[in-house]
Amino acid sequence: MHLDLAFRLFMTYPLAYLDRVIFSYRFHEGNIGGNEELRLTENIRVMQKLLDQFPAAQRELGVRRVAKSMSYRYYRLAKKALESGPPRRGPPGDS
Repeated sequence: MHLDLAFRLFMTYPLAYLDRVIFSYRFHEGNIGGNEELRLTENIRVMQKLLDQFPAAQRELGVRRVAKSMSYRYYRLAKKALESGPPRRGPPGDS
C-alpha cells in the first residue's frame, strides 16, 4: 500500500514542502479506496506496523492523536459491520 511506503519514507528521510505536484495517483477498479472495510483494515495494519517499526513515530505524532486515529478506524469498521447485519451463512451442510 502506498501509505505504508510513505510512512517508511517519512520516518527515514527528511521532509520538505514543495509548492507543486510531483506525482499523481492513478485510480482504477482495483483500488481499495472503494472498499471501505478493506481500506480501514489496511490503514489499521499499516499504522500498527509503523508504530511497531518506529516507536518514535508515536512520540512525534502524539500518543493522543495516534489513539484517536486508530479508535476512529475501529469505530468505522464496527459501524460498517453493524449496518451490514449478521454474517451471511452458506447453504445447509456447507462449511
